[in-house]
Amino acid sequence: MKGNISNWFKSEEKRPQRRVISWVLVVVLIIVILLLLLRQCSFATQETSETSDEASAHDSILPTIYFNGNDGYSNGSKDSKSDGMKLQAVSGLVFEHGKETHGVTFSNAKDNLFAFKLSLYLADGTLLFESGYINPGCKIDHIELTKSLKVGLYSKALMVYRVYSTDDTRSEISQCEFPIEIRVQ
Repeated sequence: MKGNISNWFKSEEKRPQRRVISWVLVVVLIIVILLLLLRQCSFATQETSETSDEASAHDSILPTIYFNGNDGYSNGSKDSKSDGMKLQAVSGLVFEHGKETHGVTFSNAKDNLFAFKLSLYLADGTLLFESGYINPGCKIDHIELTKSLKVGLYSKALMVYRVYSTDDTRSEISQCEFPIEIRVQ
């Protein structure tokens, strides 16, 4: 049996078959490596999406902002994380025309020390949505708009986080605002 295999490798007439087999193996190896890399990237995305998971009606998620109640939001340095909180920021929301309730998830990271309320405003100051308190480790899965919007793009809208203590007083600590675009289709 060994003689047959070694003869097959040495045979001149089998050389084209060996090249094809070699190329197939190389291609399969490259595909396996790419799949492993993609899988690793998807795990990394799942691990870092704690504050942005399932925001199903948005265009894109910005990086998590580390908000420090003393001086507004910071660059996310390690020191600011310890005395502040992570906030989820979106650059845009897409709503379906004619619907009052929209499937959008906003969550408060479980390692945050404070609760928050989330509000959405149009550029003219019209309140579109205001959540109740979202405690650390909790989330909302949908929002209900206070006003029906016409089809179009609403630029210069505002997302406002009001940060509150989690004790019985629920005193407001600070607030943080992010500009967003709202698209109704």
